[in-house]
Amino acid sequence: MDDHIVADLWRAFDTRDWARALGLLADDFVADWPQTCERIRGADAFIAVNANHPARWRCHLQELIAAGERAISRVLLTNDVEVVHAISVYRLRDGQITEALEVFGDSGEPPYDRSRWTERYALRVPAG
Repeated sequence: MDDHIVADLWRAFDTRDWARALGLLADDFVADWPQTCERIRGADAFIAVNANHPARWRCHLQELIAAGERAISRVLLTNDVEVVHAISVYRLRDGQITEALEVFGDSGEPPYDRSRWTERYALRVPAG
C-alpha cells in the first residue's frame, strides 16, 4: 500500500508537500465533492483549495483498495478540534491521478436515538 500513488498523495497532503502532491495529479485532473456540489477543475486549483484551507489537517490513511486504473481510499482527517472521515474514489492514468470523487463525513453524535438497533464504538485516532 505504501508505494501506491494514492498513498503518496495522502502523505504529501499530510506533510503539506504541495509540490509533491501536484506532481501526482494530471493537468486535466477533476475532483467532485458531492456533499457541497463543488467541482474543482485542474491540478493547480485542487492544490490551491487544499493549501489555503485555514485548518492544519493531519491525514491518516486507514485503507486503500487499488485495481488497475481505479483506487478507493478511506482516510481519517484530524485537527485540534475535528475528526472527519473521507472516502475517495480515484481514476488513474499513466502514473497520475486524473479524477477524484471525495465524500467527507463529520464525526459526531447520532441524529436521533437509535440505540436499540445500534452500538457505539470508540473512534481510534492515530497519534501524530
